[in-house]
Amino acid sequence: MGRWLPLAFLLTFVVLTLLIAGRPQLPMFGPSDHISSMVLGAGSIESDRAWDVLQADGVLQFQPWRKAVIESWARFEVPQWNPNQLMGTPLLANSQSAPFYPGHLLMGVLQVPWSFAMAILLVLHLVILSRGMFLLTISLGARPAAAFVAALALTFSPFMISWAALASVPTTICWIPITMWWLRRAVQGRGNPAWVGVGIACMMLGGHLQFASYGLLAVLVFGLGHLRLNLSRAALVAACGVAGALISLPQVLPALEFSKLSHRAGVATEAGYEAYRGSSLTARELPALIAPQVLGNPDKEITLEGLPSDVGSSWIAYLKRGGNFAESAFGLGFLLWGGILLIRKVKPMVLTGAGLMALSMLLITPSFVQRLAYFGMPGWSSTGSPGRAGVLFLIGGAILASGARIFWRPSIVIWGPLILIVMALALAGPAASPLESMLDYMWIVLSGLAALLVFNYRVGDRPRTTAFTLTVVTVLLALFMCVRSGLPSLTRSAINSTSGERVAWINDRWNLYTIPERALMPGNLSTLYGFTDVAGYDSLMSADTVKLLDDVNGGPSSPQENGNMLFIKSKADPAKLALLGVTRVFSREPFAGLPSEEIAGIFSTKLDGPGILTGGKLKTRTAGLITIEANGPVTFRERNLPGWSLLINGQKADLPTGVWLSAPTANPGDQIIFTYSTPGMRTGVNLAAFGILALLLGGIWHQRRGKVQE
Repeated sequence: MGRWLPLAFLLTFVVLTLLIAGRPQLPMFGPSDHISSMVLGAGSIESDRAWDVLQADGVLQFQPWRKAVIESWARFEVPQWNPNQLMGTPLLANSQSAPFYPGHLLMGVLQVPWSFAMAILLVLHLVILSRGMFLLTISLGARPAAAFVAALALTFSPFMISWAALASVPTTICWIPITMWWLRRAVQGRGNPAWVGVGIACMMLGGHLQFASYGLLAVLVFGLGHLRLNLSRAALVAACGVAGALISLPQVLPALEFSKLSHRAGVATEAGYEAYRGSSLTARELPALIAPQVLGNPDKEITLEGLPSDVGSSWIAYLKRGGNFAESAFGLGFLLWGGILLIRKVKPMVLTGAGLMALSMLLITPSFVQRLAYFGMPGWSSTGSPGRAGVLFLIGGAILASGARIFWRPSIVIWGPLILIVMALALAGPAASPLESMLDYMWIVLSGLAALLVFNYRVGDRPRTTAFTLTVVTVLLALFMCVRSGLPSLTRSAINSTSGERVAWINDRWNLYTIPERALMPGNLSTLYGFTDVAGYDSLMSADTVKLLDDVNGGPSSPQENGNMLFIKSKADPAKLALLGVTRVFSREPFAGLPSEEIAGIFSTKLDGPGILTGGKLKTRTAGLITIEANGPVTFRERNLPGWSLLINGQKADLPTGVWLSAPTANPGDQIIFTYSTPGMRTGVNLAAFGILALLLGGIWHQRRGKVQE
């Protein structure tokens, strides 16, 4: 039967694609349909899904960051600086842009379009997650069929689906199970310990340090449980793990350096911990540990009396401030709980699964472990909701469930597509139309089919057929995802009118519960569309930049709903705004009583001011390099943050301190070059080179000793 599996899979793919074809839009990388109404010149677009403020970050943050990173690598430039937001802000040092993640670097060097690259990587990360979970549970004593079910249940869990649009999360999480498997094999003497370092490096380079910290805790606890097997091998594995951590430092060290200047910098306080523990697991959420669907369907809209528009039906958003379905949907579901009830007594499996679940609960609930992490671990007090540690609860539960007494023969894996469709129906939850919701999630089902086909079972003895089928399906799926989830293009007149200008988009409010209908190009959409924006959205921003915008607005620039998002508000002072290099303001209403023209239904207001550059002519502009031909003292209104340096006619000169990049001693005809080198990157690169060398030597030494048993 194995020889027919590729054909059956391709036929299933075609049929499901035809079913999906009628859907107006699919939630591939975030709620593009909602954000489209906020794009200049797009107009209002109807959507039948509820607003989810966390999912919006997939479009407002991760799409722009991935575009900037992949296109920078395509030009063979290190993605260090983003000139499109916040008057210039570090890109590498914000961590979540993940520029040194191998997948992003490879996609850029291969010149893969950024949206297509995101689709390919999402498919492959789901495949890695499924593959790693399957192999880990098999190594702990699970039967193949039970391991298969556990892997699929994890991959298609509401938790993973809810986080899929936020690209750094699946990129980080997918490496946790497979790194644990590599560790177990290495300590047992059946695998190369260098792979443990690879897994840890990829986990930390994935771009989400909070989820990476949970993964490292899981690997550490799992490793401690293997010390008794062979102490010398465990020591070698630990050394390879440290080498892997060193490899991540070109990205991690800059983030740590920039965090010292961040608007979120500060010491852990009791008041901060009280707010943090306020997001902990509550008694009302306990039933969701069994069936996450009891939290409600975040995609379904409901009407509540007294509210001007419909809101999402997931009640967790109203239970606690900042609550979101994604951060509470780590329940195991009936499938995994059923497996746990049927578990065989396999000691390694029980200890691992129960241990991870216990560790997760200690981090999610107000416990001594949660308090110790908050006050004792650097940076922990600046992380997001503790509910995110639920990923360990889910992985632990899947491990326990894989011990179920299932005697299903792998040869009938042809029924996999049917099982996945049933799972998609279950994931749809209490939707008005289960079939309609199932089709919304089918793209994830297709990704899981690819994982099922290639990684969880062998297709007879035809590895070439397997590889070919995976390649074809991945490419087709990625293309399909890109076509179905794109944002609208901007009007040509708007693009031409702002070429080379710094712009401001007027936004007064954000909204946690309903679509911010009056929002205009919020977040980092300017990066996505090539504008140079005075504001922006990032979890790490210069505190001085925040103060500059607060002064312009005459008060806090952040909406009360999100402290990481900076707006220019309608009450902003036009004169102060012009001093920041802004020469054009876009708004939904006339701005500050100034003359304006209407472009694509939006008011465009010109400001009289110096613009971005005075004292010269801009010759070249890249992410970290600015070349200017001076006609006198030069001021380039880009944020002068640590890392910038100045060359005048090829000679190094002292860069004056101040808000902007400047060369006050420049003479007419001088060539001025500002270059940016991310603080901490060079040290990180040197340490990473040592880590790579150590990992290679350790792997080669182990290989030559003949300790790898295939």
